Amino acid sequence: MRGKCWFLAAFSVVSLMGGTCYFILTGSCPKLSGTIKLEGLLHPTVIVRDQYSIPTIHGESRLDVARATGFLHAQERFFQMDLMRRRSAGELSDRKLPLFMGEYRATLQ
Repeated sequence: MRGKCWFLAAFSVVSLMGGTCYFILTGSCPKLSGTIKLEGLLHPTVIVRDQYSIPTIHGESRLDVARATGFLHAQERFFQMDLMRRRSAGELSDRKLPLFMGEYRATLQ
């Protein structure tokens, strides 16, 4: 009985930590598929990404395309700013991601 309690407690902690890490690392990622309702559009506007994730915007009016371009730019820029903030603070290496350990050591020197 005692072993089951420890197992459930350990499993709960590991699951919580995994979920938290996933949310922290993907929370600022731009939405690449699906539908987003954007206020201020006069007509339906579509953003299509090719195989290299390069966006192409299709809209009926210049104003709609400009608003979609601004939204797309803000979404991508937020991810970049969040990534750079985490990199300079050393938070990426805190997640024990081997990809960023060398970079973090280089910024400490």
